[in-house]
Amino acid sequence: MINTMKNHRLINENELLKQRLVQLETQLSEQNAALKNKEKVISDKEQIIVKHEQTIETKSDKITTLEEYIRAMNIARFGSSSEKTTDLQLGLFDEAELLNDLEDESEDTTIVPAHTRKKKRISIPEHLPSV
Repeated sequence: MINTMKNHRLINENELLKQRLVQLETQLSEQNAALKNKEKVISDKEQIIVKHEQTIETKSDKITTLEEYIRAMNIARFGSSSEKTTDLQLGLFDEAELLNDLEDESEDTTIVPAHTRKKKRISIPEHLPSV
């Protein structure tokens, strides 16, 4: 009888262990499903992060380009002019003027009378009173 009781107790323990095993397997499968769900959410968020990083990089490149454009425009507008003259440069074309002056002296000069402009406004007649 002790043997039967022992067997009965072992059978009960086996049944309890089997039930516990089924519970643990169910819990494990639920946790695996939840883990796969979380992994999918993480991969989706990683893809979103990559897209945002690409957008940031594109906008950063555009900002850099626009800053360079603004810098170039400011230099063109407010920077020093490259067309500066020195005393040496002013004397480069004197030779042609000197030759032209010599030719002018040798030619006969004609004097042209000054041009006088006509009045466009008609004056008020004398017989009308003015205030």
